[in-house]
Amino acid sequence: MVRLIIALMLAALPVAAHSATIVTYTGSGPGTGSEYDAISGITTPTQGTASFQLSFDLDFFCLGDTQCSVSGNQMTAHSEGTNLPTRDIALNFNYALSGFPLSAAGFLGGSQSFEYGGPDSYTTFLATIDQLDVTVADGPSMILADFQMFISARPVAVPEPASWAMLILGLGAIGTAMRRRREEAPFAA
Repeated sequence: MVRLIIALMLAALPVAAHSATIVTYTGSGPGTGSEYDAISGITTPTQGTASFQLSFDLDFFCLGDTQCSVSGNQMTAHSEGTNLPTRDIALNFNYALSGFPLSAAGFLGGSQSFEYGGPDSYTTFLATIDQLDVTVADGPSMILADFQMFISARPVAVPEPASWAMLILGLGAIGTAMRRRREEAPFAA
């Protein structure tokens, strides 16, 4: 709540119009997760692709519900708030970062996670980041921290117990038929 009040006060302050550097990180990669339905008690595994977009003004870094930091060869972003999903991103580079990277050069990979819980369901998703695009643009100075994550998930096909039973019975029937055929083969005289 205090952050919200401070952000509103800062937004109300007159800011001299000068050019600022806006950086946007966009990435995607494959992942897996699960969806829990509290009403039915069923957990459904999912797999798909998660993509994210993180934009902010370098003069103000990440504010509000998103905290960004750089340490060693890793840049991280964490976002959570009341009634909002928890999202985490870690981007790894092959060199020590002195600040937020302004290009995707040296990008080694990363990870992203998404957790969201409601009264009737709970969703988690963990993905690797194998593609990163960095866009740098100049624009008016502003307080900007936009963190979005999109998940394109599909249920993982898991055979039901009846399918397993039919498979086992079918293999047993084939084995029995092959054994009988071997026993009934006539001998040449």
